[in-house]
Amino acid sequence: MNQSDNLTPVASALQINPVVFDELSFHREGFENEGTNVQTNLGVTKQVIKLSDGKYRVIVLVTATRKDEYVAKVQISGFCSIDESLENKDALLNSNAVAILFAYVRSQLTLLTAQPGTTPIVLPVVNIVKMIENFEETNNS
Repeated sequence: MNQSDNLTPVASALQINPVVFDELSFHREGFENEGTNVQTNLGVTKQVIKLSDGKYRVIVLVTATRKDEYVAKVQISGFCSIDESLENKDALLNSNAVAILFAYVRSQLTLLTAQPGTTPIVLPVVNIVKMIENFEETNNS
């Protein structure tokens, strides 16, 4: 008998289906300047939109800009189902759903920026919720 035979599946309180990319764009403004230390500026935003009781759309947008080189954007939406009576509903939508979606964004941003003549962006695994909070605080100041 296998240990997995004794496991009972546990339904998640948060279901995300479907997950879709809303925007994938790469706009070249120039070419990589070798020998210079050009910084990549990242902008990350999230939005949670209530569609109906227990149905939400969670949107994550990442914009990567390299001055005089390019602007790349990746926007993803996850359509979520969740029990409205859950006490931690907002945390699940604003933290867990965003973290799940961000994994897809990281991968797609690397693919999008892996263009000839550019250095691809490989975002590290980060606490995306904290990162977004920091961006929001900076932009609201």
